[in-house]
Amino acid sequence: MAFGILGARFSRQRRQVPAPELMEAVDADLDLLRDRGFDLPQSAQNYVRSWLAGGYLVRRPGEAREELYELSDGALTALRFIEDLATPRTSVTESRLTTIVQRVRALNVDTDPDISQRVAALTAERDAIDARGSGTLPESWQGVGTAPFPGVATAHAGAAGIRGPGRL
Repeated sequence: MAFGILGARFSRQRRQVPAPELMEAVDADLDLLRDRGFDLPQSAQNYVRSWLAGGYLVRRPGEAREELYELSDGALTALRFIEDLATPRTSVTESRLTTIVQRVRALNVDTDPDISQRVAALTAERDAIDARGSGTLPESWQGVGTAPFPGVATAHAGAAGIRGPGRL
């Protein structure tokens, strides 16, 4: 309840609220919540005092002897975290897209009624696993990504093709 009310009254742009304004707003919020069936027996002042004691709010002196309340750094961090949880993610990372594509491809192979496609996919997967263990590329991968560069051994050249530093 505290973060719901505080989140409605404070924001990243509005970190400080005058005490009378906060008390009035919290009182109105409590009335609204009570009308919806919440059991909130304390007054706005008591809740604000408990939020001060709990470290959610900080009291600051304002102009003309008016007190200001602001969110503590911890409460602001917690509100940002809650906002981030409530906000749907609109961006997708490259690795997430790669994972999705891989799973769609696997689903396509797994559900293909042509058993020969499944056997071919499993054979290619086995060859890839074997190649990782032996340090060689499977036959189906030969020539992929092996464009010759000066001083760099290709998959076909082996360790003998590696040149030392300064011998490009």
